[in-house]
Amino acid sequence: VYGLIYHSPYQEEITTDFSASPQISEDQQDVDLAILTALLKGTNMSASDQLNLALAWNRLDIAKKHILVYGQHWKVGALEQAMLDALVMDRVDFVKLLIEHGVNMHRFLTISRLEELYNTKQGPSNLLLHHLVRDVKQNTLSVDYKISLIDIGLVIEYLLGGAYRSSYTRKHFRILYNDIYRKHKVNSVKWLPRKSKIMGSAESTLHSQFFRTAQPYKYKERSTALHKCKKKSKDDTNFAENSESSGFIYPYNDLLVWAVLMKRQKMAMFFWQHGEEAMVKAVVACKLYRAMAHEAEQSNMVDDTSEELKKYSKEFGQLALDVLEKAFKQNEQMAMKLLTYELKNWSNSTCLKLAVSVGLRSFISHTCTQMLLTDMWMGCLKMRKNSWFKVIMSILLPPTILMLEFKSKAEMSHVPQSQDSHQFTWYHGDQSPTSPKDVAQKIDESQVDGGQGNLPGIRKIYEFYNAPIVKFWFHTMAYMAFLMLFTYTVLVKMEPRPSVQEWLVIIYIFSTAIEKVREVFISEPGKFRQKVKVWIYEYWNFTDSVAIILFMIGFGLRWSDPPVQTAGRLLYCLDIIFWYTRLLDLFAVNQHAGPYLTMIGKMTANMFYIVVMMAIILLSFGVSRKAILSPEEPPSWTLARDIVFQPYWMMFGEVYAGEIDVCAETYCPPGSFLTPFLQAVYLFVQYIIMVNLLIAFFNNVYFDLKSISNKLWKYNRYRYIMTYHEKPWLPPPFILLSHIGLLINRIFHHRPPNELDQEEGDVGLKLYLSDEELKKLHDFEEQCVEKYFHEKNENLSSSDSERIRLTTERVEEMFLQLKEVHEKVFYIKESFLSLDSQLGHLQDLSALSVDILKVLSAVDTLQVEEALLADTKHRTCRKLPHSWSNALYSKTLSSLECLYHGRAKESCWLGRMVIRFDTGTHCSLLGFVHYHKVLPGAFETQPACWLFITAVKSMLFAAVERNNLMRLAQTIPFTPVQLFAGEEVTVYRLEESSPMNLDKSMSSWSQRGMAAMIQVLSREEMDGGLRRAMKVICTWSENDILKLGQVFIVKSFLPEVVQTWEKIFHDGTVLHLCLREIQQQRAAQKLIYTFNRVKPHTIPYTPRFLEVFLIYCHSANQWLTIEKYMTGEFRKYNNNNGDEITPSNLLEELMLAFSHWTYVYTRGELLVLDLQGVGENLTDPSVIKPEDKKSGKMVFGPANLGEGAIRNFLTKHRCNSCCRRLKLPGRFKTPNRLLFWMNFHPPFFF
Repeated sequence: VYGLIYHSPYQEEITTDFSASPQISEDQQDVDLAILTALLKGTNMSASDQLNLALAWNRLDIAKKHILVYGQHWKVGALEQAMLDALVMDRVDFVKLLIEHGVNMHRFLTISRLEELYNTKQGPSNLLLHHLVRDVKQNTLSVDYKISLIDIGLVIEYLLGGAYRSSYTRKHFRILYNDIYRKHKVNSVKWLPRKSKIMGSAESTLHSQFFRTAQPYKYKERSTALHKCKKKSKDDTNFAENSESSGFIYPYNDLLVWAVLMKRQKMAMFFWQHGEEAMVKAVVACKLYRAMAHEAEQSNMVDDTSEELKKYSKEFGQLALDVLEKAFKQNEQMAMKLLTYELKNWSNSTCLKLAVSVGLRSFISHTCTQMLLTDMWMGCLKMRKNSWFKVIMSILLPPTILMLEFKSKAEMSHVPQSQDSHQFTWYHGDQSPTSPKDVAQKIDESQVDGGQGNLPGIRKIYEFYNAPIVKFWFHTMAYMAFLMLFTYTVLVKMEPRPSVQEWLVIIYIFSTAIEKVREVFISEPGKFRQKVKVWIYEYWNFTDSVAIILFMIGFGLRWSDPPVQTAGRLLYCLDIIFWYTRLLDLFAVNQHAGPYLTMIGKMTANMFYIVVMMAIILLSFGVSRKAILSPEEPPSWTLARDIVFQPYWMMFGEVYAGEIDVCAETYCPPGSFLTPFLQAVYLFVQYIIMVNLLIAFFNNVYFDLKSISNKLWKYNRYRYIMTYHEKPWLPPPFILLSHIGLLINRIFHHRPPNELDQEEGDVGLKLYLSDEELKKLHDFEEQCVEKYFHEKNENLSSSDSERIRLTTERVEEMFLQLKEVHEKVFYIKESFLSLDSQLGHLQDLSALSVDILKVLSAVDTLQVEEALLADTKHRTCRKLPHSWSNALYSKTLSSLECLYHGRAKESCWLGRMVIRFDTGTHCSLLGFVHYHKVLPGAFETQPACWLFITAVKSMLFAAVERNNLMRLAQTIPFTPVQLFAGEEVTVYRLEESSPMNLDKSMSSWSQRGMAAMIQVLSREEMDGGLRRAMKVICTWSENDILKLGQVFIVKSFLPEVVQTWEKIFHDGTVLHLCLREIQQQRAAQKLIYTFNRVKPHTIPYTPRFLEVFLIYCHSANQWLTIEKYMTGEFRKYNNNNGDEITPSNLLEELMLAFSHWTYVYTRGELLVLDLQGVGENLTDPSVIKPEDKKSGKMVFGPANLGEGAIRNFLTKHRCNSCCRRLKLPGRFKTPNRLLFWMNFHPPFFF
């Protein structure tokens, strides 16, 4: 960048001044803003290059203010390339900005670009997508494998599950994709040499190195240049554009899926807000995220990917629920239509069906969904009370059907229906409308007519038997009759040939089997294997399949001879269990009994691990018991039964009391006395612990599901309603008639086979809308989304937390403004002070000029001598107030002397050279007598010259003093008040007789204290073991005893410490403690001074102790200590009890060696411990000295723990490298033995 600017011919134009002074705002302090603005201003980049640069730097403000402005010209596709870069780099704000400036997403999103987005390496990485592609392809992928959209379609189908069919895997998309891929492959091979040539020349440009950071997708523009060079034919270009653009009807949906699969939540939320089908997009995103979270858990990913994906899934699930709630409040019928209208872009499914597959219980249990399910359950029947009684009576007495009340077409306009019902409705209507206007007109007429008058009798009969509630009761009555016949068949003697009752049972079960096969074939589109897999996943379908297969096997065996026939009868007896169990599913329709079925299923599924543990305990006891009681048992299969038989029943309270004492019988096996003990332990563990644990587990499951029982029942209603919606209205065995009718209908309405129709066949209940109705529904949904976000923003802004946040932001903004105002005021004060100083100089000069003019006037009138004598009589010299007065006066005086008399010029020069002005208390003439002796003639011949000089000097002093007094009065208001703020204190210091040689100096307290002002910086106190501390700043001090503006730490003893030592120091306890603390630190200072002089030069560190002062606070009437505040990492090297840290560096070893050295140097009398501080600066040491504290002769502070600390230090200290360099003894000795050792082994520093 510097090279480009330096060699640019527009160097002056692109130069931008940048200042980071505190007076400017934060926006101007942004270095990125300054650099990028200078680059955009000084370089001749195109608009697309500037946009790419701002995009790479992620500066949306620059793009808004300087690039995407009115009147800017853009190349074709330039904004689309920027859109691609923004998507790849996950710049949500730039994507929004580009869409606002006219980027058409329908034209932008092509197959090649979408595939490139899935294969990008920029932005957040998502390894889970590659794992999913590998799983669906069931093979290992290479490192450079390129994910195709067909692979993405397989992943989407795998995640959404069921019979969902992605649009990326359909036949027409595969054909289109293969054509595009083939054309790109041919073009890339054909133009490869020219492409390499153009790319090589492009990289050799002057700015290629610079733009590489700003344009990560620069090769796109190169490919555009290649296309221009190739000059493709218009037909090929049009075909490529049309083929690529025709693949995505709803581009925002495809981009939403891309953002979800790439785990870009912010981008996904942005695309969800744009385009149509907002509710279903939220449901699909919720399902994808939830399935990805499950796959992440199964893949044993060590990071928190699974939890993150679950969080994203909940966010989209809540969005779907919020949009449904908003739509339901706006228009109930339109909200219901949003749930069931056909989604052509989502495998021809419905939003309600996708929500059920996701498991959004809150969404399904919503009032809108439940009202829709109720309308679907009742069909066209208009019943409110005693619906079951009316339905059963109408089934038993068919003529009463005509007396029932039915809904009108307007009331059923939001209810979904199958394709056959839809065709039947319009076929039996008055006229088949051919346009949406006709449909709307017929609906309006039906709303006016209403009621049952517009439904003919045939239509009423059809609607009655087609209602799911009627099918439910009809099938239930037939099933109860079947169970009665089956029960009778298994209870009576089986004849060689089936009876009439048995034949009815056989026909019922075989017709049911045919119905199950039909259900598999008419299920959602897909391969037969997938149909079976989806169908068998339903629990009751699985049990029905087992019951049917078991009955067929029994039916085949019952035709054989009696031994085999008996086996067939036994299979009948076992098979009826499944058919009786099937009755439980009928209770699921009831709101009160339905949740209990869910609880049973939950308990059965979750008790697996507890049952396994109970089985292990049972086997351990059963095998041991059987082996002890039957030592001579021959091999037999009955052993397996005997092992578990009695132990199993013992779990339910049967203890077999008669068999506990085996020796009561004649035969007593060896070791049989152990079985009672083993049985007691087994019953305690199994019956008391495990059984109660299982009961507690069931109790927990019950209470968990009881709290959401109503929501569970509402969620499961969809399955029951859809089950009976798809069933023929005739129950088995009459269902065979319905099958024959469906077969005839399919034959007469047969259409030629079409692959597209086969893939997109209409299955299930849907709401069929015209294009105009679909457009109105989409507009309604978009309005609901807009209102939802509008209300959400209002609620957010009106919430307490948001108000607090806004208030905080405003307070911070005001604080910054006040800070700027304070800085400006300070700057203005400084300017005024400078201006005042300059004005003072001008006033002095003006006064001097006036006085000189007076003198010159007196000379002209020949009255100089009289004026001078009158003016200089009895005048004393005055103090010069300014240091610069000497120089100014000297220069002015020399000029006056030369102007006064030309003949006396040399003499005046001599006099000027010997005059010295003292700025102390007096003004004197030094060396004048000496010069008078040397040169007497000079002063004798020119007496007036000296008088003139003396007079001018006195007059100048008077003028300057007068002006300075005036200036002092003017500058008083500008004196900073904060310099004298705080508390007044008196400072005392421990003075030294020889400050430069502390080891030879005597210490004594100063007799006179110095005044100072300190101000508390923070009220937060820092407590220690003996004292508390507080930070203060010095605002003024006498003779600079405390440095002005320096931060200090003021320390005071804790009340409990003072109370303890009052027993020894009865008067002035705090003063005594403070004095001894300061004396203690001064003793440590002297020791470390000597230590630094004798330590080897190879040790680079020079530790030192801070100086501590004694202060007396007048306002608090309290004695305190004060020392300099240290900034940095505070470390503690050892404690006053002798404990020390494990050294990790040379500095820590030196600190510990210093403590060792003090003990050796003082011959065991003193030991400096409690070393702490920042780096080489130490404070608050503890000088340990054996002494009697009760005697009142304590020399050092209260932290002195005496001989106990010394003994502990002697025991725990480990010599380090610094100790060895100082030649300290490696093993400590008592003071007496240490003295003996030092006499014969003196260290080098003694």
